[in-house]
Amino acid sequence: MKIIILFLCFIFASDLYSQNYHFNQHEVSTDLLRMNPSSIFRYKNELLFIGTKEGLIAFDGKKHDVMLREDGGNQEPSSYFHDGEYLWIGYSDGGIFRLVDFKLKPWEIVEGWPKSKITGIGKDNIGQMWFSTYGEGLYVFAKEVLYNFNTDDGLEGNDIYNLVVDNAGKIFAGTDHGLIVCRFENEKKIIEKPTFLSAMPNEIITSLHLDQLDNKLYIGTFENGLWMYDFETKKVLQILKTNNQIKKIGIAGFGILALADHKNNPLMYYDYLNYKSKTFHPKGTESPLSILDILCDAEGNIWILCNNNGLISSPGIFSVRETNIINIQALLEVDGNVYIGNDEGLFCNHQGADALPILKKENILSLYYHKSKNEIWAGTFGDGIKIIDQKGKLIKALNEKTGLSNNNVFCITQREGFIWVSTLAGLNKLSPDGTVLKQLNKKSGLPTDYNYTLFTDKSNNLWVGTDGKGITVIDKNDRIKQITNDQTIISFAEDKNGNIWFSTLNNGLGKIEKDSIRWFGLSEGLTELHISGITSDKTGNIISFHHTGLDIIDPDTHTIICIGNNAGIRKWEQNNNPFFNDYIHPILISEGSSIITYQPAHQPFLKAHLIIKAIVAGKTNLIPHTNNIISHQDNDFLIEYAGIWFSDPDVVHYRYKMAGIDNEWRYTKDQKLIYPNLAPGTYIFTIECAANKTFSGADTFEIKFRIKPAFWKTWWFLMILGIIFISIVYVWNESRNKRRKQLEEIKMDQVRSQLETLKSQINPHFLFNSFNTLVSIIESKPDQAVTFVEKLSDFYRNMLQFRDKDLIPLNDELEINQNYSFLLDQRFGNTVQIRTNIVNNDWLIIPLTLQILTENAVKHNAASKVHPLIISITCENDTLKVSNNIQTRRTTEKSTHFGLQSLAKRYLNITGKEIIVLVTQQQFCITIPLIKNKS
Repeated sequence: MKIIILFLCFIFASDLYSQNYHFNQHEVSTDLLRMNPSSIFRYKNELLFIGTKEGLIAFDGKKHDVMLREDGGNQEPSSYFHDGEYLWIGYSDGGIFRLVDFKLKPWEIVEGWPKSKITGIGKDNIGQMWFSTYGEGLYVFAKEVLYNFNTDDGLEGNDIYNLVVDNAGKIFAGTDHGLIVCRFENEKKIIEKPTFLSAMPNEIITSLHLDQLDNKLYIGTFENGLWMYDFETKKVLQILKTNNQIKKIGIAGFGILALADHKNNPLMYYDYLNYKSKTFHPKGTESPLSILDILCDAEGNIWILCNNNGLISSPGIFSVRETNIINIQALLEVDGNVYIGNDEGLFCNHQGADALPILKKENILSLYYHKSKNEIWAGTFGDGIKIIDQKGKLIKALNEKTGLSNNNVFCITQREGFIWVSTLAGLNKLSPDGTVLKQLNKKSGLPTDYNYTLFTDKSNNLWVGTDGKGITVIDKNDRIKQITNDQTIISFAEDKNGNIWFSTLNNGLGKIEKDSIRWFGLSEGLTELHISGITSDKTGNIISFHHTGLDIIDPDTHTIICIGNNAGIRKWEQNNNPFFNDYIHPILISEGSSIITYQPAHQPFLKAHLIIKAIVAGKTNLIPHTNNIISHQDNDFLIEYAGIWFSDPDVVHYRYKMAGIDNEWRYTKDQKLIYPNLAPGTYIFTIECAANKTFSGADTFEIKFRIKPAFWKTWWFLMILGIIFISIVYVWNESRNKRRKQLEEIKMDQVRSQLETLKSQINPHFLFNSFNTLVSIIESKPDQAVTFVEKLSDFYRNMLQFRDKDLIPLNDELEINQNYSFLLDQRFGNTVQIRTNIVNNDWLIIPLTLQILTENAVKHNAASKVHPLIISITCENDTLKVSNNIQTRRTTEKSTHFGLQSLAKRYLNITGKEIIVLVTQQQFCITIPLIKNKS
């Protein structure tokens, strides 16, 4: 990422001395200037979000992505909130969205969104979501219902500027009528005025900020400055006075940064350690800056969003204070005054003026503040100790004449009320008034008389760093113990776990763990082996000073990160132990003629945070911690990611490995990886992100997935394919043989059926009955005799015509049966009635089916005028039903059942369906399957 360096000097109007913050302009600024930005937001160590009129921008320090809402609404965010899982975004048109998998998803509720601008979002300690609006009051979403607080419920106005939720879960909202506190309990709306408002003017509340760690509420007003309410002491205090509207509040280091509505001096700062307010005057490439929004994040960075410079940021944990003193050897801060010692004397920065000499012509090596006596002890090279007051008045001089073992004083410290001094002739134990009580040297048990540094731990052990003889420890009973014997020790520090660390001249750092030493060098992550000094910060982390910045070491994980490269200093020029740390104020570090102020972040993060933006295989999204099984077609693996470390994005490194492909780690600074055309198999992809090259304390992401082989390449498929092939050949052969047999049987059955039909129709009984009927007609109705003969002739002709066919149209079959019905009617009269009800005759049927079934009904049933035999022929869907009433004959005629059996077998072979015979006490019914006539 291309970074344009800006030096924006923040000059404090009422500060002790000038102080510079180094700002970087980010490349995203080029796009921001045309997108009309308006707001910035960041949660913990996540991405930075920038609201613009053209959408929401997610910025990772190098790249940025624009995310749009897809409903066509207003694209400019107006408020943000992160609940620990999702980022909530409120919009000017009342829209409410959540960021899910890097996509804006609308928050869908039955009641719908508010119609007014969302000015604030929060969540109370029972999980209820709160929304403030400018025009509709407050909303609370409780138990899946959205409730509204407005003037009908006791609000003095519906215009809410913002809201915060305190540590107790109360909702504080800023209005035109002051500050209000809201609760929603048991579906009851409660609106109250805080009791501390009586100490504040009745003022419009334009901005709010909650410091959760210190449990303080910061309140910005329209024209009465910035106020602070302490929840512990229940007191409210005005900390910044201005007639301009406070638009935004942030916690920066050991103070509060506020953005005021002022054209020339928009930034104000309150130092709550020294209880002083300061005005920032930014100076840069374009001055004054046209500031839109500010943000102080958890890393300690200060972000400024501008109309004319886009997005700029500073590692706010560092500021550079210029002095007129060179070769600084010792530092001390007392009551806001900074005392600086070098080889020319002792100087004091007081009330922003140049450093003035208070001890001249003295080579100052060490400084100590005796708090109980309000004295400054200055250790010199060659002139003992000078005890002075804060104005530089000499109170007392300690030297060899007063009992010191030597006039070259390297270090002064305190233990259990006594003062200890290291010199070139051993150690001296002094009373608070400077009386030498005891001397320790090589003769009394010390390994050497040359001792550079002293350090008192929390257990009141005195640690002594020697010149080439390692470490000496003196316990509370003044017993001496030596730990190492071959190192030159520069300084000591104690971490949050009570472990002692030490720095050496050229061998890195050591950590004393019980009776052993754990060494830290370049391979463990140190930036340099030559350490100027070490100390610990307010969180108990170890700080190592060197020529390229500071190494911060987490004593639990031993994660090491280097900071300071982004502070605008290319090379730090330092003497040994170039710092002052009282664990209350910011740490002071000398650098050439400058003093660097280091203020650890409010919520320090000591490692880069890895964010996975997208991870897919082909078109399939892969989900971590699940069993990802994907198709052989989705074998292109792609992952997009970002290592978030805004303190210095350029030091972020990545390494990755695909188990099964990569035998070793592969290193990159890219933010996108592709593994194309992966073979089927199981893969484990691991990627690590760190702000150092050793990847100590790296943030790690791992995902496992399996690519299935193409099914036609699997052993089981090939085996099944072989079985199927063999089975097909076998079934085909068996089917062919079976079909042959079926065709032969069909032909034989057809011949038998034809023969049986012919036999039945030309047997003597049928002919005898037909001729008797003909004789009767000739005698009684001679004019119908010719018709009878024609019908009989047609019947036999049709029977001979269709006997060789497998199927005939249903229409032809009905014609055959009509002729047969005529013959029966002439023979039996109305005693046999055939009723045909067929609308759709577009079907095929086996020939002579109806004749066989009609004959079967006549053969086995009695018929009379009183009880006629009724044969019904109907068509239902794709079946033909032939039914008759059962009227059993007194004498049954013997039957072979061949006709019905042969008919059933032929239908089964031709249609694959069976005929259905249903017999009840009153009715005999046969259902015949029909075949669609496609021609």
